[in-house]
Amino acid sequence: MQAVHIILADAAVAAVAIAVLWCVILALLARPGGRWFERLQRVVILSIAAAAAAGAVAFALGARPGDGLHLIYGGVAIILLPVARSFRSGASRRDALLMLAGCALLGGVLFRLFMTG
Repeated sequence: MQAVHIILADAAVAAVAIAVLWCVILALLARPGGRWFERLQRVVILSIAAAAAAGAVAFALGARPGDGLHLIYGGVAIILLPVARSFRSGASRRDALLMLAGCALLGGVLFRLFMTG
């Protein structure tokens, strides 16, 4: 189960990297994300949730992270993007910058997850 958790975590990192690049482009063009960007956000959230679920199963089976902060960072990773999305106002550039900040922060949290795992 630990291997599944790691594979899903790697997929989440890849999805966040794509989201950050997409956010940079949207911020530079001052455009809304559109339908495909919304889908990418769902993929990011679902990939993080799936990695967390696999980690919870591994935890229940006796595997423990190297640092207890891993559990806190995991919780932050799950809620970070939905919280960022809740602050959107409809202004294209502002929303793009907000999502860029949220995705970049999420990337930092995922980095810390790998460091504490």
